[in-house]
Amino acid sequence: MSSSASAVIDEVKEAFPARRVVQFLPMVSSAQGDEPLRVIAAMGNNSANDAYTLRCKAEGLKIHPARYPRALSEFFIKMPTEEGDVVLDPFAGSNTTGAVAEELQRRWLAFDDVEEYLAASKFRFPGF
Repeated sequence: MSSSASAVIDEVKEAFPARRVVQFLPMVSSAQGDEPLRVIAAMGNNSANDAYTLRCKAEGLKIHPARYPRALSEFFIKMPTEEGDVVLDPFAGSNTTGAVAEELQRRWLAFDDVEEYLAASKFRFPGF
């Protein structure tokens, strides 16, 4: 993890001292056991016709190339968090994690260095 990502995580922990802050990274190491790997293997790939993709196409915005299934975010958010906890995604991309966290009643922070991906991520939320 880069030092800037570590700094952001430290700032978030200071801002929310009473709650747990869970850092979500869309990767799994074998040290975490076989169960997460089985869950990931059972999930499908990116959807080509979900609301996010269709809206990006309609608005002429670049679609994030490395989207992953909502179930992956849900699995890793539910495992260590409770309602009201903060979920941090320092590499948000299309912000699947933020959308799922919100649905699960978690607060969330998402960052990405590609503004176009962040602009398109609003399509993950009702009302946009």
